[in-house]
Amino acid sequence: MKSKISITAASDIAALVSRRAFMNNVDPDDLACRKSQEINDWYHADWFFRDNGNLFFIPPAFEFRNGHLLGINGRHRALLLSRHAEIFPMLLVLPMTWPQAKLQEIIYTLLADGQVVELPDLPMNGTINEIGEQGAEGDAVNRAP
Repeated sequence: MKSKISITAASDIAALVSRRAFMNNVDPDDLACRKSQEINDWYHADWFFRDNGNLFFIPPAFEFRNGHLLGINGRHRALLLSRHAEIFPMLLVLPMTWPQAKLQEIIYTLLADGQVVELPDLPMNGTINEIGEQGAEGDAVNRAP
């Protein structure tokens, strides 16, 4: 499924990360709450929105602290994506605080806000909301959910 990426905070960057880099760096205790719950093989509609007909995906957001990736929002998304894709999108929270070597290790490719990525073809649970309105100059307004 093709979708545009939505960067939700100006201080974050979006990147493709590999399953291996994610699993080698994520704090296993941070994921423990998700491991005790079943991860179904479908997307939650709340992870997406439509803006003037364009489909946007909000990637999982992780920070780097105490030597590990820690989930801010989207542990479930990250686990689901890592099960179905070798490389998947992620938001890196406050990357200016990360060790440069870790950024280089974790980032496969940087992504721009609105860049189209290919996500695994999985069913959708729920209905994706349309949030955009067409402005006078054709620019989308109210883009962030």
